[in-house]
Amino acid sequence: MRLDNTIKFLALFVCISMPLYAQLSQTNDSKPHFSEFFTQGLIINNNIVWESSGLYGISKLTQWNINTGEILKQREFSKKYFLEGLTELNGRLFLLTWKAGMAFEVDKQTLKTIKTHRYYGEGWGLTNNGKQLIMSNGTDTLKFINPQTFKTEKTLRVHIGDTPISSINELEYIDGKIWANVYQTDYIVVIDPQSGSIVNRFHLPHLMKDQIRKPGVLNGIAYDKVHKKTWVTGKNWPLIFEL
Repeated sequence: MRLDNTIKFLALFVCISMPLYAQLSQTNDSKPHFSEFFTQGLIINNNIVWESSGLYGISKLTQWNINTGEILKQREFSKKYFLEGLTELNGRLFLLTWKAGMAFEVDKQTLKTIKTHRYYGEGWGLTNNGKQLIMSNGTDTLKFINPQTFKTEKTLRVHIGDTPISSINELEYIDGKIWANVYQTDYIVVIDPQSGSIVNRFHLPHLMKDQIRKPGVLNGIAYDKVHKKTWVTGKNWPLIFEL
């Protein structure tokens, strides 16, 4: 995804300007991650990972074991699709595309498409609150979507004080709050799903600190409810980190 440089700078400036409500550990455990994955969406349940990887021509959905690194299943998508955010709701996977206006509803075990949905505009991140899908599109607006009709039931503007926070990307719903990557930054923000206000933020520049240059931006948040662990990674990162 490409954003206007001014918008990128503004998102970074606003994040830096926010009070630092919490700082995560500087020594995070890590496991190997597939450096060829242009990570878009991430789900982890009982150490099993479902991950969507983007870019035209090489987009794919992969199920793998975080402990062994074994790929359990993998599905490649048509070259016309640039895969984006991913979430699980009611036992099914929902998978966005960037500019195609197409969402896939997928069987989580076979990775086969059950049905497709259409939507307007770009698709970026995706999570859910147990009833509705929650979708980002790179702006400061989140959409709450009916998973059956794919109609938008509510929109929410993300902000801190009077300042809108744009470039909201990958999403994860954790303990009643929406965690989000801010694209092109090392920040994760925590959003109140009722007001849109940012109630917490985390700064993670130390991840991949041994790399002369990070292979890609921080992107990908997953909460394993079974083991109560939060994991993060980035686009083309060789490691995935437990927070």
